[in-house]
Amino acid sequence: MSCNQPNNKQKENKDSVANPLRVDVIANNEVQHLIDSFVKAYEQRNDAAVNQLIHPDLGLTIIYRPGVADTFTKIETFDFKKPIPAYYAYPEAKSSYNLTFDKLPDYDCATEKWNKVGLYCDTTVRPVQLSQIVAFELEFEPHKYAKEQITEIQKSEKDSYRVILTGENPLVFHLQKYNDNWYVTVLDRAYGGCDA
Repeated sequence: MSCNQPNNKQKENKDSVANPLRVDVIANNEVQHLIDSFVKAYEQRNDAAVNQLIHPDLGLTIIYRPGVADTFTKIETFDFKKPIPAYYAYPEAKSSYNLTFDKLPDYDCATEKWNKVGLYCDTTVRPVQLSQIVAFELEFEPHKYAKEQITEIQKSEKDSYRVILTGENPLVFHLQKYNDNWYVTVLDRAYGGCDA
């Protein structure tokens, strides 16, 4: 239960939804530039460079796992010295991989290995992790989120893609198209970890 990782077929249906923007994204060098810029800024632990890739209206949502279930919080600016959650420092990430537009790698908690290694962005699906977290939390706290918050999350996911850099300390984040430009909007600190 602590792994909380469904099999590949369930995962594909559960964590993503088909996305019609595939051709537009692959043809758009802006997406590749944003991914490369974010990975580089994160590797260099450069707060200023990371924050330039975050739109002030969108902020950055951090997904993390304080126990068995994932949750998230939204911040306006990113700071390596102020991790979320505070007890879990942002680990180093290293990449020598070129970006590949392909199906995202899966992490297997039983073997503690990725099914493939590299830097991947899947432009055929959109992430729905935040909607899943909201749905789960609403089961226990029916009034935790306003209808407007839920609608905003669902709308943002429709314009987003998920990126995974595999490794001992994976870097998992989402990109969102907003006002005809792409920004980093989510940092997923929960995926690729199997502790509860």
